[in-house]
Amino acid sequence: MIDVCICTHGGAADTMERVLTALTRQTLDRARFRVVVIDNANQPPIELDHAPFDALRRAGVEARVVREPKLGVAHARIAALRQTDGDAVVFVDDDNVLAPDFLERACAILAAYPKVGCFSGRIGLPDELEVPDWIRPLLGSLAVRDVGPEPIVEWFRGHWAPWVPAATASMVLRREVADSFLLRHADREEFARFGRKGRGMMSGEDFLIALSAADAGMKCGYFPELFMTHWIRPERLAFSQMARLMICFGITDVLREEYLNVPPQPFGQEELFDRLFSTGLRKSDPRARFCHSLYSVVYISGRARRLLRAGQPIVVDLNERPNGG
Repeated sequence: MIDVCICTHGGAADTMERVLTALTRQTLDRARFRVVVIDNANQPPIELDHAPFDALRRAGVEARVVREPKLGVAHARIAALRQTDGDAVVFVDDDNVLAPDFLERACAILAAYPKVGCFSGRIGLPDELEVPDWIRPLLGSLAVRDVGPEPIVEWFRGHWAPWVPAATASMVLRREVADSFLLRHADREEFARFGRKGRGMMSGEDFLIALSAADAGMKCGYFPELFMTHWIRPERLAFSQMARLMICFGITDVLREEYLNVPPQPFGQEELFDRLFSTGLRKSDPRARFCHSLYSVVYISGRARRLLRAGQPIVVDLNERPNGG
């Protein structure tokens, strides 16, 4: 049994209708999945017999509501995992439209890769959405990705890569990973700092869920046959919104390293240069480089603060590091 968990607070009705319609059109036998809507402090509360949620029961899809009064997606994710008992969970955010065969293909992957505990696939944008060219180098920050036609299965222990399922948009995780996550993170007050809260832009709860696969002795995966359309609100593509988002990413990365007790490492000169000048985006639009540089400045400042508190140098010559690293 798969529990499809939709965590929502103030989701747009038209987009939610697309999300729910996609679930009613899944090719997977309806006896093999059920939908759980996590009502995260919505006013008025969500009712399954009201539009657009009534589409589920009218289509014969088993569904129920879990109410989480504490605002914040971190609380909603915990509620989703605590209030379900399926063999696997698929997180579908309130702007995620799954391809019709998504759940059927996810079941096939679960059967074929028993040691993969957390995975996702390609995430695209709707054709109707006009995406400014300048923002395209930053689309990965908006959970939009396609890292090629081949599956990737690897350990994920905190070193991010484009294939890592570190966004909960269409994330699939086994019950063992859910239990591992709950055991390590659910009762820690600091965990609530991560993830969106209302219209806030903090993140990071998804990263920690994916990291729990390794805690459960399992790998993570990328499977291109899984496809989801991300119906991003057009205003999220504005320059001011992207600037805010990148600042919040910088804060999140520093907070996560503190939360996980990751020892701060001094910057190598080349790393510091690359971060400050966003050299990977050298040929990109200045607006993209500026947004990325905001992330870099915030992250560098936070890491430098941790280094100073630990009595370590902030910058070292790579050749002077112990054992060359």
